[in-house]
Amino acid sequence: RANGLIERARLAGGVLADIFVSYSRQDKGLVTPLIASLEAEGWSVWWDPKIPPGRTFDEVIDQALERAKCVIVLWSKTSATSGWVKAEAAEGKSRGILIPAKIQDDVKIPLEFRYVHASRLTDWEGQSDHTEFGALRAAVAELLGDAATSKTVKRDSGPKKTADAGSEA
Repeated sequence: RANGLIERARLAGGVLADIFVSYSRQDKGLVTPLIASLEAEGWSVWWDPKIPPGRTFDEVIDQALERAKCVIVLWSKTSATSGWVKAEAAEGKSRGILIPAKIQDDVKIPLEFRYVHASRLTDWEGQSDHTEFGALRAAVAELLGDAATSKTVKRDSGPKKTADAGSEA
């Protein structure tokens, strides 16, 4: 039964993800490296390019939000005025799984979200040792707990040598 549900969800647009990322499409160039970094941590990430043809945005987004264990909202001048982004942020906030981040310095975060501390990723360029990215990563890891590590998929690069005997594992 569980495998059938997972398969239906996969066919429905990959809505089984630990992390839901909300942003303005105009900021896609800033968002793509963050998605790649989160996925490199082994976490499953959903964002709107994963909406399949023939499905409605609101249906797929609602399913993805409902299943997410973490909602990352990326605040910029355009996302701060987006009804979609504010609604997605409100859902994350109401469930206690909102992790906001600023991707522009001069953005005015909407009033209802201003008191939630946002990581400052305005000068982040993909470096894993960036202080604010590290804080965001730690907040995500705390929310996901064991769910994140259980979904980590490592690419197999071939046979591994064991430390004690030097044989293939």
